[in-house]
Amino acid sequence: MSSSSNLSKIVFFDVHGVLATDTMDPWYASVKKSHGLERLDAYHRVKDLFDAFEEGRLTEEEYWGQVAVRFEASLSKKEAWRLLPYAEVKMIPGVKELVFELKQKGIRIGMISNTSREWSAHIQSKVLPSAWFDPIILSFEVQKKKPHPSVFEAAAKAVGNPPVSELLFIDDMKKNTDAAEALGWDSALVTNPEELREALKQRGLM
Repeated sequence: MSSSSNLSKIVFFDVHGVLATDTMDPWYASVKKSHGLERLDAYHRVKDLFDAFEEGRLTEEEYWGQVAVRFEASLSKKEAWRLLPYAEVKMIPGVKELVFELKQKGIRIGMISNTSREWSAHIQSKVLPSAWFDPIILSFEVQKKKPHPSVFEAAAKAVGNPPVSELLFIDDMKKNTDAAEALGWDSALVTNPEELREALKQRGLM
């Protein structure tokens, strides 16, 4: 975690693992049950497809079709896998209250997420209302995923390229917070709601 004495006026949140549960968690659980693969083994088997999906180079139908082929899964299994993220992704408890507290203080909040067109549409309509965030930076639109610098550059540009001391990025993956810090941003690595609130308190934002 990077510390900063500056009051960050624009806070960008990662989504999965920070504000909402990971859309892929139920798929990892399903693959462990059906194929005996642990999370990292399953992830590495489809990483190239997953990156293409989240960078807008594969549609949802194409992605799951290729995943099913790679795992020699049936069409029924493919369809069951496709539906899992929509049924399981949830807002993490306490997030709504935290967002409202920040907004009441006049702090601008944005979203930076590695996600697909389809998943982001569902999350913004059913899980985390898009009206809460300005701006929203999504990997499928940038066509690059965090930790690529272009994602953070797009976020800074969207808020008028303020001094980097005014930008705070919160994520649950160190490679992403490291990337933000390399560009001069403040960052906080958090893995649960208590760490999230504490990171904001340390910066005088809560």
